[in-house]
Amino acid sequence: MFFKQYLSKGIELVQLNNRGVIWFKLKRTFIGIESDVYICATYIPPQESSVLSNINSPLYEYDFFYIISADIVRYGQLGDVMLAGDHNARVGQRLDVIDNINLDRFVEMPLYDVRLDQLPLRLSKDNHSNVFGNKLLSLCKENGIFIVNGRLEPGHLTCYNFTRNTFAASVVDYVILNNSLFECIADFKVNDLTEFSDHCPIEFALKYNNANTGVNTSTNYDTIIWDKCDPILLQTMLENKRHLFDDITSSLLTGNCDPNECINKLDDVYI
Repeated sequence: MFFKQYLSKGIELVQLNNRGVIWFKLKRTFIGIESDVYICATYIPPQESSVLSNINSPLYEYDFFYIISADIVRYGQLGDVMLAGDHNARVGQRLDVIDNINLDRFVEMPLYDVRLDQLPLRLSKDNHSNVFGNKLLSLCKENGIFIVNGRLEPGHLTCYNFTRNTFAASVVDYVILNNSLFECIADFKVNDLTEFSDHCPIEFALKYNNANTGVNTSTNYDTIIWDKCDPILLQTMLENKRHLFDDITSSLLTGNCDPNECINKLDDVYI
């Protein structure tokens, strides 16, 4: 989890374990909202992953959803809660709320802080669900929290799979929160695929009163932008610098130059 320097006084690490779950707090006094916000950033391995079935693995039979649900109960008593991350759970188009079809005559229904008919209908382009998806939906229903994906954007996909002959896709990355936080989401979108992952990044904005955050100072940097029109020029310039590359390689092989120093010289040549 990364944040800008000026936000450091408003963020507190609450819980960190070695299994892929981080809880941190956005302090209400700093960001100017009514309640502290407890955010869980998590990575849950796929349900068929060997790390969950290998008896020698620290994740052997580790029930992420049970653990996170217990955390939600604990932190939900202290403030608002949000889950964000790769849950490797496919929920398809199934409901993440308990649809009250007169069930309250027989069982005690969860208390939602919003009328369900006022909650935007969740859309999804995924038609499949799995065991972890069932667990995630149960977690939502038990704790009165909602999936943002498909409610503030048209159900775009967040995981792409190019390993098959035909294009396949599924939704496994979510932002999930309670209703009072849902009203604070100013924007939510699934961005295009990048070279860094086979998952599309999720971007959202959380509205807050930043009167206490001080001045958001920024720093300007010179950047180098690749000009697609000049590949021949670049090739010619690199060819003219060949002797410098040869000198760096020779120094590295003979031990006359520290590897880090050689890398710095190589950077200088490229720049």
